[in-house]
Amino acid sequence: MFSYFIASVDTMHDIEVEYVTFPGWRGRSTSECRTFNSLPHNARLYVQFIEQYLGVPGLFFLSF
Repeated sequence: MFSYFIASVDTMHDIEVEYVTFPGWRGRSTSECRTFNSLPHNARLYVQFIEQYLGVPGLFFLSF
């Protein structure tokens, strides 16, 4: 894994994409959510995955 953006097209050509799928929260709007705990369960799991993957708290990428 690279810790920086690779600017070389030749190098990017060899990158393999890693897809991670998550269950959705269809039918559960997040428009009224103002706290992490008010998010639907699967939305919280998604945010927790991003936090762990990026190594940063959700405060850096969430806005309520």
